[in-house]
Amino acid sequence: MAKKQKKSNGLKFVLLLVLIVSAFSVFSASKASASGNVYGWTWSENIGWISFNKDTCPIDNNSTGGGGSFDYGVNIDASGNLSGYAWSENIGWIKFDPVGPYPAAPDYSAKATMSGSYPVTGWARACSVFDDLNTCSGTLNSNRGGWDGWINLYNISIDIDVNPAQFHNWAWGSDDTSGEAVIGWGTFNCFEGGATNENICPTTNYKVVTTFSFDRPPQIESMGRTSNYCTAPGAGTVSFSWTYIGENPESRFQFQIDDSASFDSLEINRDYTGLSNPSGTINSQAIIASINPTTGEQLAFNTTYYWRVKVYDNQSADSGWINGSSFTTASHAYPSPSFTIAPASPLVNTVVSFTDQSICYDANNNSQSCSTTGNSTYTWTFGDGNINNVKGDTSHAYTLPKTSPGYPAVLQICDDVGCCSAAKNINVRSPSGVPGWKEVSPF
Repeated sequence: MAKKQKKSNGLKFVLLLVLIVSAFSVFSASKASASGNVYGWTWSENIGWISFNKDTCPIDNNSTGGGGSFDYGVNIDASGNLSGYAWSENIGWIKFDPVGPYPAAPDYSAKATMSGSYPVTGWARACSVFDDLNTCSGTLNSNRGGWDGWINLYNISIDIDVNPAQFHNWAWGSDDTSGEAVIGWGTFNCFEGGATNENICPTTNYKVVTTFSFDRPPQIESMGRTSNYCTAPGAGTVSFSWTYIGENPESRFQFQIDDSASFDSLEINRDYTGLSNPSGTINSQAIIASINPTTGEQLAFNTTYYWRVKVYDNQSADSGWINGSSFTTASHAYPSPSFTIAPASPLVNTVVSFTDQSICYDANNNSQSCSTTGNSTYTWTFGDGNINNVKGDTSHAYTLPKTSPGYPAVLQICDDVGCCSAAKNINVRSPSGVPGWKEVSPF
């Protein structure tokens, strides 16, 4: 139903209907028990106050719940289905689990979705349109003035982050045959405004609340990202991590990366199900960055990406999509240092040849020898305290033996985007028949 120009008081009535939707226990077939977990009042300009529970909280210090001697209330069951009755002294009972057929979509009575923003949707119905007010059934009362009694709960949500949880927003009560709204817009929380003020909570503290114990939806904390462009020639790895936090175990997570903030052409789209992770679990994903991406599971260099995660608990509640910070991959691949040594296991004072086989990349990711690249720098660290910056091949002789694991020789190459290193352990042997050097005490 299209939203009509709301009337100031009518807005409050809508809120009342929404409040009913969030009740959680099962009511009797007649009037619901006052033990229902939904309490409070909504307000409609056309019909005034609506009470959700016989023992509902007062509008002010002098008010009590209406409904005469009936023990009534509204409740929500574990599936989110609403049941029971609210009371208006002007139109009587309002039933939150009326039978269909319903006048329009959705095709169900009042129901709360137990995740996300906890929206309340569906239909309630005023019993005054029927000839049997006690059961809210029978034939339609000929004196109803063409009004069908339906109330649409289409814009309600429950704020579970306050205690007790509060309903918010508006509902709409349908028109009679003359086109006049019988209930009109109604509100179930003073923060949404009243008859004359946009916010009347300071003067009239009405609202609909529920004492139902909601399972808080799972959350994501500590989203992080690291990059390592030294994992393989012409490639790198971008790693992502986050922590699952929830009252129930994690059953699933979705992980997506796109080069568009709209996530309409996904490069990465992973969905892991069948999990059983307790709260506090650290989840992670690693993605290859390649100079020539060949699959949807790889990232390109010099590209800005966006990433997001959604986690689910084992009750099907989810965190909603949570975005990590955007990032840009390196402008081109990092250097790929590589070298060979000869001889492989030299004797003391033997000249060891270090043959450079390193590859660097230009702005277009074309490979070339690092030794001929103008913006590359070399650092040879031989592991015995000696260092040089020879670009390309070099040599070195070790004056003392060392084996297992030997001398750690390292070549680091840096260019305009970063630095990478390669290392080898060099076993330096004593000459045959000559004892190796060993420090002994003179005493």
